[in-house]
Amino acid sequence: MELPVIGLIAVSAVLHVAWNVRLKTAGDPLRAATVGMLAATIGIVPVAIGAWVLAGRPAMPAEGIGLGIASGIVEAAYFILLSAAYRRGDLSVVYPIARGTAPLLAVALGVGLLGEQLGLAGWVGVVLLIAGFVLLQRPWRALRGGGAAFDPAIAFALGTGVAIASYTFIDRLGTRLIQPLTYAGILWLTTVIVLVAWVSTVAGGRILSGGRQEVRRAAVGGWLTLGA
Repeated sequence: MELPVIGLIAVSAVLHVAWNVRLKTAGDPLRAATVGMLAATIGIVPVAIGAWVLAGRPAMPAEGIGLGIASGIVEAAYFILLSAAYRRGDLSVVYPIARGTAPLLAVALGVGLLGEQLGLAGWVGVVLLIAGFVLLQRPWRALRGGGAAFDPAIAFALGTGVAIASYTFIDRLGTRLIQPLTYAGILWLTTVIVLVAWVSTVAGGRILSGGRQEVRRAAVGGWLTLGA
């Protein structure tokens, strides 16, 4: 792997962790995620439109648009589940489970539905992820404790991992039909619409109900996830 690529992956990982730290430490993780996504979408939608115009305004298949909308809905579910997990559990537990579950499911979807092949290094990675998950969860503790109650934070973290794997799989199909930047604009705009609707109705409350500093922190978090 080229050194610049490794560097970009490392930077992306740092930005992603920073975004999750901000989300965990926010007074209301879901509202913070919504404000962050709103700020990032304001930036990415004009870029997506510009990319589409510069590309000669190519036709966008209805199937591709539908996949972008579907991915946006699933990504909104990801933020809802992740926020619920952070309200109930520690970052050191929620984050590894959510991010570790996703690639395992993504591999299963890729191999099972797309017929992709996984090399030796890939299978080694899968085994290491499973081992890490088992060591983190340590299911034998429940057996020794007579069947201790399952931590709801872990349930939400697992749901988050399913959402990540799902929208990743959808995106792999969608970006084959629509230019990636334009597709991203559809996806993010859909995500924001769903999140705003959810927070305003189901979660009950205004999007910008926090103080200026809290809103500013959430907006910076959104730009971090965009960079990641």
